[in-house]
Amino acid sequence: MKYLPEHIVGTLQSMFWLRLLLVLVLPGIWTPACADILSADPRVGQYMVGSRLQYLEDVNSKLAIRDVVSPYWQNKFRPNHRDVPNFGFTQSSYWFKLSLSNPASTPEAWILEARYPMLDRVDAYLVRKGVVVGHKVNGDLLPFNQREFKHRHLGFKLDLAAYDQLDVYLRVKTESSLQLPLQLLTPEHFLERDQAELYLLGLYYGVLLAMLAYNLLIYSAIRDINYLHYVHYLAGYAMFQLSLNGLTLQYLWPQHPAWGNTATPFFIGVAFLGAVTFARSFLHLKTQAPLLDSIGKLLWGVFLFVIVGSLWLPYPLMIQLATMAALATAVYAFFSGLVVWRGQLRQARYFLLAWSALLIGIMLYSLKTFNLLPSMFITEYSLQIGSALEVLLLSFALAHRMKILQLDYTRIQEEAKGQLEQRVSQRTAELDEALKKLSDANSKLRSLNFTDGLTGVRNRRYFDQKLRKEWERAQRGGYFITVMLIDLDFFKKINDTYGHQAGDMCLKSVSLAIKTALKRPCDIVARYGGEEFVVILPLTDEAGALHIAESIRQ
Repeated sequence: MKYLPEHIVGTLQSMFWLRLLLVLVLPGIWTPACADILSADPRVGQYMVGSRLQYLEDVNSKLAIRDVVSPYWQNKFRPNHRDVPNFGFTQSSYWFKLSLSNPASTPEAWILEARYPMLDRVDAYLVRKGVVVGHKVNGDLLPFNQREFKHRHLGFKLDLAAYDQLDVYLRVKTESSLQLPLQLLTPEHFLERDQAELYLLGLYYGVLLAMLAYNLLIYSAIRDINYLHYVHYLAGYAMFQLSLNGLTLQYLWPQHPAWGNTATPFFIGVAFLGAVTFARSFLHLKTQAPLLDSIGKLLWGVFLFVIVGSLWLPYPLMIQLATMAALATAVYAFFSGLVVWRGQLRQARYFLLAWSALLIGIMLYSLKTFNLLPSMFITEYSLQIGSALEVLLLSFALAHRMKILQLDYTRIQEEAKGQLEQRVSQRTAELDEALKKLSDANSKLRSLNFTDGLTGVRNRRYFDQKLRKEWERAQRGGYFITVMLIDLDFFKKINDTYGHQAGDMCLKSVSLAIKTALKRPCDIVARYGGEEFVVILPLTDEAGALHIAESIRQ
C-alpha cells in the first residue's frame, strides 16, 4: 500500500470533518418545518388548530397552489406558535397548512371554521399525497348564497376517509386585519356550540334593541334631545356589531358583499358620530369644558369624513382610520366624563363608568386587531362585553339625569312656591292699601261731586237724588216729609253794594246758620242755586217744619 503525503492526508481529514458538520447542521437549517399532523378523533369533537398551523407569507400574492406544494416552497413554511395567527393589516397574502389524519376505521365529516367573518377571500385547497383533490372558496366578498357552508363564519366541509391523511392549504387575502381563529369541529359539536353562541348573541342584540326602543319612547314622550342622540349612537353601534359578526351579510344584504365590506367603517362612523354628539350634549361640554367641546367638534368632523369616505376611498384606509378614531373617541369620552364629574356635574358619574367599560373593550379589541394582543375569548368578544355594559350604564345615566332634573324641578318649584306666597302676601297687602286709598279717593271724589264748592253744603245734584229717594221712602212708609226752599232777599243789592266777596261771605254765613239749626243726621241742607237753599226734613210734619224754619230765620 502506498502512503499519501501528509499534507494530502490532512486535507482529506479536514474535508471529512467539514462534511460531517454539514450533515449534522444543515438538516436543522434546510429541512422544512415538520408537519404536525392532527389526528382528528371524533370522540373529542373539536380542536383549536391555530398552534398546529404552518404559514408562508406571499408578499406579491403571486403564488399558486402548484407552487406552494413544491419542495422549494415547502421549505419556506414556518410553524405558528399562536392559538390565533394574527398579522394585522397587511397587503401580503398568507398561506396556511394544516395536516389532518383520520385514525378511525370509518369515514368522518368535519367542519373547518374561520371564526373571523371580515376576511375578504379564503381559498381552501385539499391535497392528498401531493395531489390537489379539491378547491373551495369563501369570504365576505363572495355573495352569501355562493358559500358552500351557509353560516356567518367562514366554514369548509371536510370529508376524511378511513385512515385518511389530508393536507389543507388556506390562502388568505384580505384588506381587513388578517387574523385566523381556526377551529375543527364535527357537525354535532358545531351545532351545539353555534346554538349557545346564537343564544348569547340574541341576548346581546336583545339588550341593544330593548334599550334603543326604550330610549326612543322616552324621547317621544319628553322630547329631551339627549335621548335622540343616544338612540342615534345605539342604532349605529348595533349595525356595526352586526357587520362585525357577519350577520348583516347573512340576513340584510346577502347579494351585496361589496356594500357589506363597506358597511363596517360606515357604521363605525355613524355610531361614533352619535357618541360624540351625545357626549357633548349630555355633559354640557360647551359650558362645562369648552376645550373638550372643541375637540369633540374635531372628532365629529373626522367621523363625518369616515362616513362619506367609506363610500369612495380604499377600505384599508377607512377601516384603520375608523378604528383609531373610535379608540380616540372612547378616550375622549372617558376624560370628558372625568373632567365634568370633578366639576360637580352629578350625572357624569355613570357616564364615566359606562365609557370606562367600552374603553376597555375597544382597547382590547383594537390591540388584538393590530396584532398587539393575542386573540382569545376576552379580546375576541371585548367589544360585545364592553358595549353591553356601556349601554346599560348609559341608560341608567339618562335615568339618573332625569331623576336629578326631577329633584331640581321639585326644589325649584318649592322655592318658587315659597317666594310666590311671600310675593302674593306682599302684593295683597300692597293691593289692600291701594284699594283703601282708592276707596278714600272715590269717597272724596263723590263728596266733591255732591258738595257746593263755596258754602260746603250739598249741591243741587245731590239734592235731586236725595229728594227722590226720601220721597219714595216716605211713600212706602206713609210718613211726612218736609221740603223747605229758602231764598235770600236783597242779595243782589249786597253784591252790588259790597262786592262779590261780601256776597260769598253772606252765603257761607247763611249756610252755616241752616246747618246749625238742623239737629238730626238725616236732615239735609243743599244750595239750590244762587242765593237759594233747600232743606229736606224726613219724618217731619208741618208743625215741626215751622219750628225749624223759625229757628233758621232767627
